[in-house]
Amino acid sequence: MSKQAAHSCYCDYILSLTQQDSFAGLDNCFVESCALLVDSSTASLYLGNSNSRSEEILLARYQVAKTKTQLEQPYLMAITLNSGQLLNLSLQRQPQACQTQELDNLIQVYINQHEHLSRSNKDSLTGLKNRRAFDLEYLELLEEVQQHHSQNFLAVADIDFFKKVNDEYGHVVGDETLISVAQIMKRYFKRDDFMYRFGGEEFVILLHDTSFQQATKLLDDLRQTFADYDFAQVGQKTLSLGYTELVRDGSAGMLFERADAALYYAKSNGRNCIMCYETLVDEKKIERIMHRQGDVDFF
Repeated sequence: MSKQAAHSCYCDYILSLTQQDSFAGLDNCFVESCALLVDSSTASLYLGNSNSRSEEILLARYQVAKTKTQLEQPYLMAITLNSGQLLNLSLQRQPQACQTQELDNLIQVYINQHEHLSRSNKDSLTGLKNRRAFDLEYLELLEEVQQHHSQNFLAVADIDFFKKVNDEYGHVVGDETLISVAQIMKRYFKRDDFMYRFGGEEFVILLHDTSFQQATKLLDDLRQTFADYDFAQVGQKTLSLGYTELVRDGSAGMLFERADAALYYAKSNGRNCIMCYETLVDEKKIERIMHRQGDVDFF
């Protein structure tokens, strides 16, 4: 490849990074760009400490088809985001001296774009992702569901009787309670990639690549963890959840409405419980939802 052509590709990598509007898209674009820049057949991006591989979480991976050659000790580059979060970039080959500066520049653009997305895609109160991030990433997950056969679930969670907290203690205490709720969820799931605050006391959770049994246990354990927690000033609160499987032929609005219908049933039948839309339909406790209700599209 000529020097001019290589520079043109490098500029394309920079441009692609700045055009990403979701964290998942940014991570995947970054890993691919780094691999292509240094001609590495594989590249991976991890969240966590490289000194403890078991504690790392894979964020994105790029691999040339039918790649067999692997280094026993891959080339690692530590990346610190502006938030203080530690990432590690793993490459199958070490960059050449002439590629080092361009790779450093790609990393800095990635960090800057990550900060931009954090400001626009995060809820300012809780630090969880917001509705804008959900709209983007939910559609990406639906596309993945349509291409593969993994099971994924959408859950809608609502704090029971949260209005009483605001009415009795004021909105400052209410906000402190919501921050605590977000912290519980972050500790429970160990990462906030698929947790969103929709405003008020409503949260959305996307469970990626998991079975029905695993999803049910995860959500019920979260409910119990929440119920056992003693919130400052307001004591114990409970959580109601409704969830549904993401199906390949379902529209975004319809699937959300199914989870919301299960949540409504949970709120109407005792609260402090989880309800699955498919189970409720099979037991004839609610009617099947085949399309988005109303004239206004959800997204």
